Amino acid sequence: MLIEHPSTSINAFDLLDNTPFILASATCSPSAVDLLLGHPDVNLHVADKLGRTALHLACSSECTSIVKILLERAPELIKRRDSKGTLPLFIAVWTAQPEILLQILAKEEADLNAQTADGSTALTLSIEMMWEAELVGASGDKEFSVFKLISTDFRTDVDVKRDNGDSPLHAAAFLGSERAVTTLLRERGLDVNIWARNKRGFTAMDYAAFRGQQRILNILKQWKFYRDQMDSNHLMKNIYRTKSEEPSLK
Repeated sequence: MLIEHPSTSINAFDLLDNTPFILASATCSPSAVDLLLGHPDVNLHVADKLGRTALHLACSSECTSIVKILLERAPELIKRRDSKGTLPLFIAVWTAQPEILLQILAKEEADLNAQTADGSTALTLSIEMMWEAELVGASGDKEFSVFKLISTDFRTDVDVKRDNGDSPLHAAAFLGSERAVTTLLRERGLDVNIWARNKRGFTAMDYAAFRGQQRILNILKQWKFYRDQMDSNHLMKNIYRTKSEEPSLK
């Protein structure tokens, strides 16, 4: 076989700056990947001229089987960014692939709070993808599954802000995604800072009011009232506890 010939350079780049392994991953060819992995010198960490590794390309081609192989052989590829700062995690969100996302989330190398160039996390990106799907009349079910996986994973910081100060809740309110708002509050409500303001001083409720998203505004107001009551009760309990612990002056 050519791959076993002594003169064969297994990691050689072609005219398009692809190695055989990169090309096999990009074209979703599991049999070719298996064959190449049998070569002792194959380089799993090599990147193309755009900085994309085999894992980036396998995620882009939605090739679940190759993603699984790569994560088993080289899980550290999860942390590799391409020349634009894109992580495989972001690609799994953009392509709305719950199965691939699950494989990535199962690895301890996955950083759910990693940010894009504008400060977006996977959570914010998933909210945007839900909105885009609904905008074109799609069901958005796969996008919602991706969002749910990320938002309910307690490694996810639900308040990480973009460069403009917008949190994921800001994004959901601005885009009018009622599913995102209700899920965030239902699943992670005690972790969400509903009072957070962006760099222009706007809260998520301000966005909902400005955009005419009345249902979302009502949901946020109801949750704010609930949180205010909780905080008030917590404060009173602490006051009573402190008083009861005061030493007697008698």
